[in-house]
Amino acid sequence: MMKQNNKIIHTIGYATHTIESFIDTLKKFNISAIADVRSQPYSKFKPEFNRENLKQALINSDIEYVFLGDNVGARIAAPECYKNGQADYESISKHLLFQEGIDRLLKGMKKFSIALMCAEKDPINCHRTILICKYLKKYQIQIYHIIDANTYEDHTK
Repeated sequence: MMKQNNKIIHTIGYATHTIESFIDTLKKFNISAIADVRSQPYSKFKPEFNRENLKQALINSDIEYVFLGDNVGARIAAPECYKNGQADYESISKHLLFQEGIDRLLKGMKKFSIALMCAEKDPINCHRTILICKYLKKYQIQIYHIIDANTYEDHTK
């Protein structure tokens, strides 16, 4: 387990979790808040992870929930950040919406032990790593990707 401080952030994908195993894993890693970074906070396959259902389950487990997909999601509402219909992460990382989301994360890290949450299990394939964590590294933040209840990867190196 990592000790809580404002220079650590975790990430987690829910794809292989039930809501119960997800919450148990968060508690094992002492996560006190989830930052939902999905652009569309809904799941066809796991409705328990739809925004409203997830928020209620987390609150019932004393874990805070905030939706940040409009700011740091892979598909923000900024047409200038797309090239040939594809999201351009470099452009997104410079956009005011993204910067506002990063500012909210940095502020929240002072009070909470945060995990960025998206659907993908493997962080290497997810925008939480490719976009958000790449940007956060410039703040000398330690980043840990939670794989399951017993495994995490250190992104800091």
